[in-house]
Parts: sequence; structure tokens; C-alpha cells
Amino acid sequence: ECGEVAHKSGIPLIGNGDVLSWEDYHNHTQAGVDACMMGRGALIKPWLFTEIKEQRYWDIRSSERLKLMRDYVGYGLDHWGSDTEGVEKTRSFLLEWQAWLCRYVPVGVMEVLPPCVNHRNPGFVARDELEGLMASD
Repeated sequence: ECGEVAHKSGIPLIGNGDVLSWEDYHNHTQAGVDACMMGRGALIKPWLFTEIKEQRYWDIRSSERLKLMRDYVGYGLDHWGSDTEGVEKTRSFLLEWQAWLCRYVPVGVMEVLPPCVNHRNPGFVARDELEGLMASD
């Protein structure tokens, strides 16, 4: 109903949240929204936008996720500088982001798809040591 009213009035309707997969995004857009916000989902899975564009799940390996973190640190140091203040600022944002990244459960070990932002991650056996360390909170 909200979508019909918004479209008739010309007001854009923005869907809010809990998008953690391309299927979630598709369900939002099928409900008549003009756009969709993705906060927590993008923090947990920065590659979410690629999944939406390609309409597929991306079983990203731990080595690829580590490269994303390295790039993130590089961007932070480029932006804030590599002096003490820049390193501390970059470290602060990295730690905040890692608090979200550790919630990711690799698609290759999930029992149920699509994943849900508000569900607690089930325990899983990591495919390699790095993947296990990244899942630790």
C-alpha cells in the first residue's frame, strides 16, 4: 500500500534495511521501493553490491577478505597519513569494521540461504585457519 501511495504522489519510496543478499534486495525492489538502504549488510559483506549486480552469491575466500582489509588500511593511511594520529584513526575504524566482518558466514559452509542480518551465526567448521580467525569475535 505504501508503494502505491508514494508512486501516485511522486514521492520516492526508500526501502530500509536488513539486506544481506541479492535475494533480500530483489524482494525489496519487487515490493515497489525505488531504492534500498544497505547499512549492516554492506559492513558485513562489502562485496554485497557485486552480488546484487550479478544476482548470485559470492563464496569469497578468506585470502580475498584479508586483501579487502589490507586495501582498507591502505586507504585509511593514504587519507589520514601514516603518522601516529593517522595510524590510530585508521586502526579505530578498522576495529569497528572488524566487529561487523566477523559476523560473516561463508556461503560455502551455510546450511540455509539466504542469510539473515538478525540471526546469530551458527557455528561452522572453517575451511582454513585464516577463515576461523576471521570468524572469531
